[in-house]
Amino acid sequence: MRKGYGPKELKGLVEAAYENRKLLEDAEYVVAVNATVAMLNEGRLRVAEPTDKG
Repeated sequence: MRKGYGPKELKGLVEAAYENRKLLEDAEYVVAVNATVAMLNEGRLRVAEPTDKG
């Protein structure tokens, strides 16, 4: 995986891998999923953002 993927790029890769699990045979997608999980665990990414309604 090339360096410098931001949250938007990671999101695209993870969503694509979710829709097509065969993509997980490609190391780029595996690294993207693992990086995303690590960033979630570290609190650097959030699953949801609060809205005006809570």
